[in-house]
Amino acid sequence: MNLKGHIALYGGSFNPPHVGHQMACLYALETLQADALWLLPSVTHPLGKSLIAYEHRKAMLECLARPFDGRTDISLAEQECGSSRTFDIVEYLQKKHPEQRFAWIVGADILQEKTSWYRWEDLEKMLPIVVLGRSGYASEETLLPALPQVSSSEIRRLCAQGKDIGALVPFAVADYIQKHDLYRS
Repeated sequence: MNLKGHIALYGGSFNPPHVGHQMACLYALETLQADALWLLPSVTHPLGKSLIAYEHRKAMLECLARPFDGRTDISLAEQECGSSRTFDIVEYLQKKHPEQRFAWIVGADILQEKTSWYRWEDLEKMLPIVVLGRSGYASEETLLPALPQVSSSEIRRLCAQGKDIGALVPFAVADYIQKHDLYRS
C-alpha cells in the first residue's frame, strides 16, 4: 500500500507512547510514504480505562514526534469535535480539511475489537485503513513487519515498581515521565 498524497491519522490513548508507536509513525512516513502523520490522543479512553492527564500524554507525544522533523503533528481533533468515536473524528477532519486525503493507521490488535467500534464498516468506506502488524496478533489483513510487542500497561506497571523503561519508550518520553514522576502510583 502507498499513502502518497495522504495524511496518516494515528489515534490512541498513548498512556504512555512507546517505541512501537514511534515505529508505526516511521513506517507510515517512510515505507508507506504518507505526506504527513497526525497523532490523535484520546481525551478519554473509549472503554473507560483510567488515563493520566491529557496534557501529559500530549507532551509525551510531542517528545515522540521530534525525530520526524515536522512531518508528524499532534491533532486536537477529538477535543475539537467533542467525540471519542473514530468515525466522528474522521468525519470532522474530512469536513474541516476537504482538500486533504486521509488514511487511518491501526495495529493488528484492533481487528479483534472492530465489531465493537462505532460504524466500523462506514469508516472503512470513508478512508483507507492500514493495519500494521503487531507481535502476538496474526491477521491476513496486516502489513508486515510486525511491530514489537510493547504495551503501555506494562510500561505503567514497570514505572509503578520503579523499574527501568528505557528500552520500551523513546529517551525523551522516559525523561518526561521521570521529570514529572508519572505512573508511580
